Amino acid sequence: MQLGNDRSSSRIALTGRLGQAYDEETFLYFVEIERKRLERSGCPLLLLLTDLSDERGTSTELKPAVASRLFSGFWSCLRETDFTGWYRHGRVAGAVLTQLTHEASTDVSQIICQRVAGVLSQKLPLDAAHHFRVRAHQLPPRLKS
Repeated sequence: MQLGNDRSSSRIALTGRLGQAYDEETFLYFVEIERKRLERSGCPLLLLLTDLSDERGTSTELKPAVASRLFSGFWSCLRETDFTGWYRHGRVAGAVLTQLTHEASTDVSQIICQRVAGVLSQKLPLDAAHHFRVRAHQLPPRLKS
């Protein structure tokens, strides 16, 4: 897995055997595109956010090796239609699960969140595995004004 140095050309922050992770600007751009799609379809999407925190609960910078393992964990349990990237560069990684059913519930969000957290706890180094958290946010379509 490699960290991309030329952010302006590819907009990909990390690449690996299983997929790619977008830089913050590109990831947020794709989130907004998916929000517009779900406005038309009425289907929700799930935004997973994960970060490491220190003893005080403050989000900390992710080292490149930890970030690589984190994204590898995401890639191993997401579908081809889902995408990953930096929600806040170097601090908060995100994944978007698209094309959820109209009936997707909070229970489904929690189950997916637990599944991803379980995979990440095995992929991350032991010291990081104790300090990471995964949060799920189900994004409904925006109401048109």
